[in-house]
Amino acid sequence: MPKPLLRLVLFPVFTVLGKMKALIQFVLTVSLFVMFFYLSINLAKDPPVTSNFDEYAPYFHVLGIKNGKYEVLYLNKVPKEQGDYSFRLNESEQRIELADQSYAEVLENSGGVQRVKLFYSNTYMTESIYDVSENAIQPVKYQVLGSIGHVGIYLVIIVISAVAASLLSRFTVYQWEKRNKHNETA
Repeated sequence: MPKPLLRLVLFPVFTVLGKMKALIQFVLTVSLFVMFFYLSINLAKDPPVTSNFDEYAPYFHVLGIKNGKYEVLYLNKVPKEQGDYSFRLNESEQRIELADQSYAEVLENSGGVQRVKLFYSNTYMTESIYDVSENAIQPVKYQVLGSIGHVGIYLVIIVISAVAASLLSRFTVYQWEKRNKHNETA
């Protein structure tokens, strides 16, 4: 396509887009902010623990039943002799609501082994997944999903994401305007 014809076709497009500069910059800033924030939050999350549970036993939660009442216990506080406690959950209940927005869920029930997920929420949120057999609790996965300490990290991430998104969108719009002015003068 010859340059004069290209200019004739693109000039109205660039003119309309030029008037929409603020809108384009806003949409670009918000899009970049969401992308930076989402990536940063996922990078800041603690990875799940799937081995070396002795180190995490003081934090790993299990659900015990004593005298018909549910109790959330730490794995290292589970009595060696489990006479008073039962750790197998009622098979008819798929989800058990506990205090502080916590809950337990039976994920799987097969061959005498019950897989339980315990979501614990208080000043921090954790997810513990473990297998319960007749007389043993076998940890499968533990993950910290969030805590009060994460709030500070998230605030810093929000500020950095907003500044980075704003600067990048301004630079992009500036380069776009510069290119358009160069195309108009050529």
